[in-house]
Amino acid sequence: SIHYDKADTAYRTVFRISSAESIRFPTPEGASWTDVSIAAVGNSAIRITVTTSERFSTSIYAEDEEDGEDLHRWEAAEREGTVERTYDLRTLGLADDQERTNRAGQSLLAVLAGNGTVQRKADDKGMLELCGVLSKLMGIDESPFEFAEIEGKWVALFEVWNPLGR
Repeated sequence: SIHYDKADTAYRTVFRISSAESIRFPTPEGASWTDVSIAAVGNSAIRITVTTSERFSTSIYAEDEEDGEDLHRWEAAEREGTVERTYDLRTLGLADDQERTNRAGQSLLAVLAGNGTVQRKADDKGMLELCGVLSKLMGIDESPFEFAEIEGKWVALFEVWNPLGR
């Protein structure tokens, strides 16, 4: 909507740009929650890192045992790599335009502050919503949390890194 602000003698408008497609992390094929690390970046963003194995070819030279000449050949090799992205909570739908977190956003911040665990009921709406948000974002079908009934707490299956140490 557009409205006229008499005090500033100016027209003002507010709009939102959105996409029909939701944001998806480029999760490597076959990754699971144990490959994922989520870190707090201040109070309004998170950094997600996924470890992956990268396969590549390498060129090697070896001496031929029969005639002593150098032979060139290609070999397959593998090394560990990472895929990393930083998202603000608004972009993920976990906070509003004034950076006020919703239930799922508050749950995520509580999990990060609790180094991967949070005391909540099994039917906590914020945690259940957060499970859906993270599973959809990462494209991993399994739940990112387990609920420990005896202790009455949710436990992250991903690694949590909290630089603030709260």
